[in-house]
Amino acid sequence: MANVYKISDTNSITTMDIVFVHGLNGDPYKTWTNNEDFFWPKWLINDLPEADLWTVAYDASPTKWKKETISFLKRSQSILEHLKIEGIGSRPVCFVCHSLGGLVIKQILRQSNENNSLGRYCDLYKNTMCITFFATPHSGSELANVLSRLRLFSRTTKLVDYLKCDEGYIKDLFYFFRQTSIPMLSFYETERTPLLKIFAFCKNVPKVNDWLCPIIVSEKSADCGYGESPSPIEENHYNICKFSNNEELHYKKLLSFIRNSMSSAGIPSMQNISLYNAKLSKTDPIIIEIESTINEGNWEESSKLISECEKILDNNTELPNRAEIYFFLAGAEKNRIEGLFNMTSQEKDYTKLKNLIEKAKRANE
Repeated sequence: MANVYKISDTNSITTMDIVFVHGLNGDPYKTWTNNEDFFWPKWLINDLPEADLWTVAYDASPTKWKKETISFLKRSQSILEHLKIEGIGSRPVCFVCHSLGGLVIKQILRQSNENNSLGRYCDLYKNTMCITFFATPHSGSELANVLSRLRLFSRTTKLVDYLKCDEGYIKDLFYFFRQTSIPMLSFYETERTPLLKIFAFCKNVPKVNDWLCPIIVSEKSADCGYGESPSPIEENHYNICKFSNNEELHYKKLLSFIRNSMSSAGIPSMQNISLYNAKLSKTDPIIIEIESTINEGNWEESSKLISECEKILDNNTELPNRAEIYFFLAGAEKNRIEGLFNMTSQEKDYTKLKNLIEKAKRANE
């Protein structure tokens, strides 16, 4: 069974979504919880207040000792439907994935792209801003091959079969994403992982020999096929996505990657919005003066003030509520023109009023 849980609980206006997707034998919260038992994605609530944060839950057991999981394709379809229910994909979205979770998201986005002509789920692919992969085996994992050789013991599920290095479907996903333009950031582990961790949910598991500690996702397999080469993290497969603190180099790299992707997608950061609002506040005293000069019938002075206000707005085209002020200025201009019209008709004033109204309409789009 799949589900999607919202991490952030904020009343602020958000403009994008960040979705965390765990991997094989993972958990929507424990996968991203560090040694201090802190769920580190919550750091992003402060570092990226523009985003709503989500975490995906799905059954990703590697063995049948619990139960047999449904197929990789059906699981991806189920998650896709849950994302759609939450409205994820209707605006810019960033995925942060661990291990198998990266392949799940790649399959989901491939399906979204293929359904474009049918008009179903297509927005998710179109609005995916970036993807971060923590130890995702883009070309397969030796782990699957080892577990398959231990099939009598491990009773591996269908999900494990999709991770094999010679699996045709994983190769198809790899070549499909080489043709996309979605920015991707990848990390790979440098430490070996005891296979015992794969069966951690069992209390009484025969001890696996110490030498059975493979590199589950190698540098080669972590390479998504284009863009920047994957970066190493000195951790094993399960600790690679557990940051100790928000000053850690790789957390900062993740944060910078998302911010750069936001900038490329034209999403203003909250920092910039604060700057815009500071500039916008410069117009407040001018507007008060405009109202005063209109009441006094001082059309010449109001004309100068309107021009000054326009200049501030035109130099800051991303001001969030500039349309409202343009409409105010259009109204002020109308009052000024009506005052002048009592004396003489001036065509240029009507032209200016028309231009102001057009600006307001464009600013409001």
